[in-house]
Amino acid sequence: MKKDFKSFAKEARKFLDGRVFDDYLRCFAYGVEASCYNYTPKVVVFPKDENDIIKLINLANKFNTPLCFRAAGSSLSGQSSCEDVLVVANEHFQKIDIDENANKIKLGCGVVGSRANEVLSKFSKKIGLRSCNDYNCFNGWNY
Repeated sequence: MKKDFKSFAKEARKFLDGRVFDDYLRCFAYGVEASCYNYTPKVVVFPKDENDIIKLINLANKFNTPLCFRAAGSSLSGQSSCEDVLVVANEHFQKIDIDENANKIKLGCGVVGSRANEVLSKFSKKIGLRSCNDYNCFNGWNY
């Protein structure tokens, strides 16, 4: 089955309310990341929640269009480089859950390390640094 990006974008527009782009300029702009790779996605989408993600996965299966997720910041190694559908899951994925003793924190994939540490500072805690990129990167992890 052939990849059908036009039908994917048309169907995604029905529930993503102006958050679907398939024009070259915006796809090129959103396709740029910090790695040495240079790919331009055919479609860029911005889901708001898990329900949007589920719908996008169903559409991807229906129209044979691979999804590549970006929510990990700078992508120094090209993790979010793709020529297919780029799913940008950061702005609407900012949820932070902390247990009552701040022994565990759960971060949405759109939470950057510096924001997590800002929230934890009132408990005199911070997430462990793993790389020089933690203050720019999105997390989506449990600590």
